[in-house]
Amino acid sequence: MPPGFRPASYLQTPREFGIAADAAWRAVPTGEQPRLAVAYLQHRMAVALRAHLGSNAPGQLARRFGGLYREDYFRRKLNGQIPFTLTEVMALVLEFGAALDPIVLGASALVPGPPLMQPPSN
Repeated sequence: MPPGFRPASYLQTPREFGIAADAAWRAVPTGEQPRLAVAYLQHRMAVALRAHLGSNAPGQLARRFGGLYREDYFRRKLNGQIPFTLTEVMALVLEFGAALDPIVLGASALVPGPPLMQPPSN
């Protein structure tokens, strides 16, 4: 990912990242679709992790992964301030038994669909 990539920046309201399952997404040019797909997957995983682990999801993740990272590190990931690495995605899938449904459903499931996307409001 490019330096400074912030997954939450793809939401109309970035503070909803990892919190609001029905958050509205920015429309992006075709060249940005891969980053949008990364942000969308991370957002969906963060929403699911918070629902599963509760209000202290960052702290629980820090403990579950043996203190390799501080709680603040996971908070920044769940808030979309920094992207998950592919290794982290796989670790979360293995730990929590998550299904990566976009792989099964096809490319159209990788990015938010028209109902979730709204043009930028200026």
